Amino acid sequence: MKWQTEYCIMVAALVIALLPVKGAFADTIPEKQPTPFLYGKQTEHSPRRAAILSAVLPGTGQAYNRKYWKMPIVYAAGITGGYMIHTNAREWRRFRQAFIYRNDDNPDTVDEFPVYSSQQLQVFRDNYRRNLELSVILTTAFYLLQILDATVDAHLFDFDVTNQLTLSGRPTVIPSNVVGNSFSAGVSLTLSLKDRHHHRQVQPRNSANRYVFNNNTIN
Repeated sequence: MKWQTEYCIMVAALVIALLPVKGAFADTIPEKQPTPFLYGKQTEHSPRRAAILSAVLPGTGQAYNRKYWKMPIVYAAGITGGYMIHTNAREWRRFRQAFIYRNDDNPDTVDEFPVYSSQQLQVFRDNYRRNLELSVILTTAFYLLQILDATVDAHLFDFDVTNQLTLSGRPTVIPSNVVGNSFSAGVSLTLSLKDRHHHRQVQPRNSANRYVFNNNTIN
């Protein structure tokens, strides 16, 4: 059905949105602050606590990791999943009861769908049952995914590569060893590591390491 495709696309988009995008937000996210103090001692950022928070109340693990922008995604997925489960369960019960009334050989019981045949009632019942199961599976999968996301983010909370590791690239021309007196266009990549204490830039031993992405020969 059409709504199944749209629901799967929406869930896939939400899953992609939860993937780490630290580089994309490097210019907008402030530098990480120390973990708050609790009872006079600095508390350790715990992946276990992040997982428990997400399991008890989805989205709180993301807030614990200070990934506040993920909370609306988690809540939107949860609300959508709950709505789909409720709607499919309601319609499944209606068509199941109508199918029972239609085939119980009791003239006093009349179903609410007289325009449908008994076979059509059975098809609708089975479709809503399948949709209900799919909604439960997808919602449960996203619930577990947001727990995993909070746990991974908590593990990487203190992993900091800002201002310490840089990668720069520039176009370059590389002599070709295959054809004499010819050159190939390429890109030169330079990896720089800044010393944390002396703030000096450590250049790689061989700064001429180049990776050719385009072998178009220049005559």
